[in-house]
Amino acid sequence: MKTIKVLHLYYDLMNLSGDSGNLTAIIEGLKKQNVKYTVDYLSINNKIKFNKYDIVYIGHGSTPNQEIVRKDILKYKKDINEYIKSGAYLIATGNSYELFGHSINDKKALGIFNFNTTEVDYKLPYNIALSHDNRLVSEVLYKIKGFEHPIIGFINHGNENNNKENILFDCIQGFGSNSKAKTEGIHKYHFYGTYVLGPLLIRNPYLLDKMIKDILDTNAIPYTDITNTTQYKAYNEYLNNFNIKEQ
Repeated sequence: MKTIKVLHLYYDLMNLSGDSGNLTAIIEGLKKQNVKYTVDYLSINNKIKFNKYDIVYIGHGSTPNQEIVRKDILKYKKDINEYIKSGAYLIATGNSYELFGHSINDKKALGIFNFNTTEVDYKLPYNIALSHDNRLVSEVLYKIKGFEHPIIGFINHGNENNNKENILFDCIQGFGSNSKAKTEGIHKYHFYGTYVLGPLLIRNPYLLDKMIKDILDTNAIPYTDITNTTQYKAYNEYLNNFNIKEQ
């Protein structure tokens, strides 16, 4: 059986809001399937060969750390573009997914996807935000076309973007990619980019299982359906508590 190779990219810089829990979820998902795996932790001081990996994960970071990463990651533009087009998995959560657009506040980003990121420079009314400052902060409820289980999570970011292509989520409640958008995130090939924190894959076990199944299918590894877990019970209890219906 093939060994699934996982990379935690910029693990030391993009590590806010407990989002490394997404990597923990992926590893636990592989363990439950009795799949052999390895995990590498690489950052700005390492030479990275993306084509070695089946899964790359990058999480949320502070604004100064994002800027350090932005400067470093540009040298990998061609490699990352080829990696994404190959159909391998790349998951970017929080503000890390801004790195894959054309620019972040007029500073050059990877330009793999057709959007720009700018700072929220206006006050948000209190009745649609959890704070008075220039940030998009809310619990969110999203859906994915063709996927029956709603997505739950949380967002808290001072930037917004104008993406209108390769949409990942439709918004049921909470903010989208910007304060007026009804969509959020990017999904193309097996790239998943979203502002959602939580961590996303801890709070949404059905989405995690979908990803694990796709990864195993891609690598001709059998998948076993396992749904009677604490994560599923927590997810279902959340839906019940807030009277959220499956789509």
